[in-house]
Amino acid sequence: VRILPSASSGGTFTFNLSAPVGGLTGGYVFRRTVGTGTILSDPLASGISNVVNIGSASVPEGDLGGPKALKFSVTLSRPAATTFRVLFIVAADTATHKSKTNPGDWTGGVLKSVKFLPGQVNRTVAVATIPDLNDELDKTLTVDVIALCTTGTTVVQCTAHPAGVIVGQGHAVGTILSDE
Repeated sequence: VRILPSASSGGTFTFNLSAPVGGLTGGYVFRRTVGTGTILSDPLASGISNVVNIGSASVPEGDLGGPKALKFSVTLSRPAATTFRVLFIVAADTATHKSKTNPGDWTGGVLKSVKFLPGQVNRTVAVATIPDLNDELDKTLTVDVIALCTTGTTVVQCTAHPAGVIVGQGHAVGTILSDE
């Protein structure tokens, strides 16, 4: 749906579904052909006071030596009004996690968190990478926001959500750049 500038001042709009490109196949039919959308031009009016975003990151793999860190920037749309934590899960994509049987491409816990204090707008979540001398392709992992909490430091302990705070961009990709 494309919203025209004249409609961007807030309010609602109606849209109709008809004649899909390529037609409907497999016996599918529209059950409802009319929908209503709401334009939230003023986040404060809708009860949203802050938006959490995480950005993607990259780091050269490095040769032998100590680990380097993939540093993901976690930002708020405005300074935090209260103290709260953002909880993340790190997952392997083409980069593997270090284990007893696998030297891996990254190490450390798969659950991470950052704490925002009142007035803060930027924090960093870091994932340690493991250097090697292998000639290989770039490798990736993902970091996803899994909770916003005013209590506890883990998802299990998280019993309260900060009022008016939502997740905007909650998914990030970390790229370990091969430098051999």
